[in-house]
Amino acid sequence: MDSGALSDLDHRLLEALQLDGRAPFSHLARLLDLSERTVARRYQRLRGLGLRIVGQPDPARLGLPER
Repeated sequence: MDSGALSDLDHRLLEALQLDGRAPFSHLARLLDLSERTVARRYQRLRGLGLRIVGQPDPARLGLPER
């Protein structure tokens, strides 16, 4: 497999991180029905590919007009 290709597992992990970017690996592992070590290993692989988790406020949830 190409080292830059994202697997189904990678996509599932990214979706879970979109919901809670601060979730511990133990929570993500339970959510994805994987071992904590697998989640940590996949996360580190994604970090190596350039993944960065950042926070961005949602203006609508804060009652602010959208730009």
